[in-house]
Amino acid sequence: MAFSIVFGPDKSEEMWEGQKIRVGCISIGDFTEEFTSFLDFWTPADYETQWRAEIGRMVSGARVDALITDMHNLGTAHHLVSWPLYREDDLVFVQNRLLFLSDLGRPLHLDQLIGKLGDRSTISEDGATISEWSVGIQDLRDFLARLA
Repeated sequence: MAFSIVFGPDKSEEMWEGQKIRVGCISIGDFTEEFTSFLDFWTPADYETQWRAEIGRMVSGARVDALITDMHNLGTAHHLVSWPLYREDDLVFVQNRLLFLSDLGRPLHLDQLIGKLGDRSTISEDGATISEWSVGIQDLRDFLARLA
């Protein structure tokens, strides 16, 4: 399985610092990482719907998109956690990024926020290499087909 983003199969919710969370996992080739999604604003189904929609957009030709793994109210949140997707031909580069809403002009809709991601960069403002992984567009199609 070259690409996957899912919540664990047990569907259990946990508490962390007084808030409900759900643990998920993203796999890109040989790379796998768990993430924590807070459930104060979105349900697990909301996250999964967003992931399917954005992966579908990428497969359909979008050049920049993002999978949100920690969503909060855009009007009041400090940041969101995302996995930006950058398509170049039949290859998609995936990064992990905190999106600081004040730096992005506090967009009111998720589409506006994704529109402000900008072009793919491999070097941070501090000159450090940005970690990223790549996946073929067919792997994203295969992931969507497994969900159907």
